[in-house]
Amino acid sequence: MALADESRLRILELLAAEGEVRGQDLINKLELSQPDLSRHLKTLVAARLVQERRAGDTNKLYQLNGAAIEDLCAKLTQLFSPDNAQANVMAAQAKALRNAALLCVGWHSKCSHF
Repeated sequence: MALADESRLRILELLAAEGEVRGQDLINKLELSQPDLSRHLKTLVAARLVQERRAGDTNKLYQLNGAAIEDLCAKLTQLFSPDNAQANVMAAQAKALRNAALLCVGWHSKCSHF
């Protein structure tokens, strides 16, 4: 998933703040290696969240794909709308799983002395 990684979220945040940015500048500002940045950008471009274009030199320029971001925001807003029964079911399931995980963690810490 394109949004499931902290580095990719940082890339999106930087592009949102600065507009179009050269790949080398992303490496410097985010303190990522070139292979890591390349892998993350490939994922974001494939998800259509970021657009790339070749600059006159060997660098590529990257910017947010505004239409795709707006589409994603609209879908997320709809998904998590209080009127969406499916979202309410998913929220209840997530809460139950979280409670079960907390119970397991609490049980494990009480029994760790055995």
